[in-house]
Amino acid sequence: MSIMYECRGALYSVYGLRRLFPRVSFPAEPTQEDLTPLGVTIVEIPDPVPTLEELKERKREEILAARDAAVRDGTTWQGHPIWTDGDAQRLALSVMAAPTLAAAVGSAAPVPYPTWTCKDGHVVQLDEAYATDLCLTIQTYVTAMYNTAADLLTQVGAAQSAEDVAAVVWPENLG
Repeated sequence: MSIMYECRGALYSVYGLRRLFPRVSFPAEPTQEDLTPLGVTIVEIPDPVPTLEELKERKREEILAARDAAVRDGTTWQGHPIWTDGDAQRLALSVMAAPTLAAAVGSAAPVPYPTWTCKDGHVVQLDEAYATDLCLTIQTYVTAMYNTAADLLTQVGAAQSAEDVAAVVWPENLG
């Protein structure tokens, strides 16, 4: 909602009022009481209704933000909350790749699996099975978040009305 001031059939901003009445000192936000002696009335102008394309763009941004937040917030693994952001994804993949890379370069010593610290501080000593399960858990979760966002973005693109756009929402159970 914007505020304008009507005087003699025309609309003015505060700046315009100051030019119309150069000898009057107006407060930053004049009240109707300040303006009545000058024959000026306050007019509230509603904000323009957004177009369907503007609503779709806002909804797209909302969906992408929800997807990114869900990926950043993570999921659970072995009963503990874990990160699934880009850093966690890269680290999990490197844990999986390290033994293969060591063998490929002819390393005689096996590459030990590291520990994994969950968001709640629980530490898990990884082995091949845990590392595989962790990597798959992270990747499955992240892929599901991206697929959900893609489905919702398709719905937004197909929306024919403001109501259709408003009906597209990020599922609450996904964070």
